[in-house]
Amino acid sequence: MTTEASWLKRFLAYRLKIGGYRIPSIMLVLLVIALGCCGVTGISVWNEDEAAPEPVATATATVGPTWTPRPTRTPAPMATRTARPSPSPRATATATSEAEACTWGAVYVADVTIPDGTRMDPGQAFVKTWRVRNSGTCAWENVRLVFADGERMAAVESVPVPEADPGDEVEVSVEMAAPEAAGEYAAGWALCCGGESFYRVTVAIVAGEETAPVVVATDVPVAVPTVAVTELPAAGIVLINLTSPIVPNSDASLVIQVAPGATCDPGVRYASGWSKAGGLESKTAGTDGRLSWTWTVGPSTSSGEWTVRVTCQPGGSMDWPFVVQ
Repeated sequence: MTTEASWLKRFLAYRLKIGGYRIPSIMLVLLVIALGCCGVTGISVWNEDEAAPEPVATATATVGPTWTPRPTRTPAPMATRTARPSPSPRATATATSEAEACTWGAVYVADVTIPDGTRMDPGQAFVKTWRVRNSGTCAWENVRLVFADGERMAAVESVPVPEADPGDEVEVSVEMAAPEAAGEYAAGWALCCGGESFYRVTVAIVAGEETAPVVVATDVPVAVPTVAVTELPAAGIVLINLTSPIVPNSDASLVIQVAPGATCDPGVRYASGWSKAGGLESKTAGTDGRLSWTWTVGPSTSSGEWTVRVTCQPGGSMDWPFVVQ
């Protein structure tokens, strides 16, 4: 007989006494069924006249619910904020432009055509050409030769000057025509850039028949032919061009008109005294009476207003201001 059947037989043979009351067997059956449905195990039933059975320790394995760990929540990757590239710094505008940093300068080289004093028929057309050298540190770009004063004799107010790097020589020309009226005519034309002039050249002609010679001075017993400038002063020396102002380590030029055959000796007086720089040697004027000199202002020359003096025999002496910046 199985254990379950034996147990049930004994159960029906006895009545359970609970709390001093005897319970009918049928009720016990129902109670056991109810308890079995509720999962109650290990109930012992015994006869009240028999000794109570020794309790048997029943090891009941209670299987609890299996704990399943929650899946670890993987945080969604945060969008990485890309730092904006820093803007490149703007180039700082230089307070001094290239044109202001360099210096403008020019030196007369020669009259390529129509030397001053050339005689022409009234109304005669001609082309005046000068050769000049860029003696400054600025490259010549957008430089123009502009009418400055005197008798224009040209249909235009200005003409472009060829581009030239420092030290280069260029030729610049202007189409002109002699006036209809006989006489002596002269004009000044200036090299300009950005509305500022930095050098001056001249043109001078004689229109019509030869006029009476001009007497240079009472103490000079020489009659000279008509020259390309106005009547000579008492000293017999007329300044045609002088490079001023100028900066150190640049070329300066001096052009004068004197009586033909006059011997002239130039010099420059600086703070340290009179200077005879290379190029300032004595010269004797030819038949046109034109003399010119070119010399270099030393790199250590002090800035200031100095003096250029020319002494001629015959002719006397003349001084002009000479500014070194």
